[in-house]
Amino acid sequence: MNIHFYLNENTGEEIDNDVNFDENDNPVFSEDLQNNFLLAEWETITANKNDTVTTISESEAMGYRSAAFYRYMEGYTNGYWMPDYTIFMSTAVDSESIWYKGVAQEFSYANGTTDNQEIKNALSLYTYSFCRLGDEPTKVEEYIPDYWNTDIPVEYETPNYVTYVPNYRTPVEPTKREYLTKKDLLTYTAS
Repeated sequence: MNIHFYLNENTGEEIDNDVNFDENDNPVFSEDLQNNFLLAEWETITANKNDTVTTISESEAMGYRSAAFYRYMEGYTNGYWMPDYTIFMSTAVDSESIWYKGVAQEFSYANGTTDNQEIKNALSLYTYSFCRLGDEPTKVEEYIPDYWNTDIPVEYETPNYVTYVPNYRTPVEPTKREYLTKKDLLTYTAS
């Protein structure tokens, strides 16, 4: 089981993050952890004892290249989420903490258990803290106009008319000039 807790902003610096198991092998989380989260998600898988399993944080599932990732929830939109701490519980002999776009855990029961007992369920827990970049945007109320309400007084602006006086040019009569005088046709004489 891979569990993800998104912690609220009011969570103090240190919270009791104890995880225990009841008699039926079910995880029991501390009251402090239960009272300080916004959202909890989990994945469960069934694997063979020879399989190698890697548990990762939500940052890979969200498609980002670093451990930080965006996830928008009511009141948590102006910022990003960062993995805070992780807990891994398993009795697998082959178990290694690795870095895969955040802290990850790789384990396999191929070589048995650490206590030479029957294989028990593994538990991986990730908590995420919100890194706020500024105030949350205020929600804008949608304005729906009431077109049928005729009681609204309408004030029109009084037009300011200006008399237009055209700027005509005074016409000038053309003066008649002398025409060219006609000349007789020239006679061509061959030389």
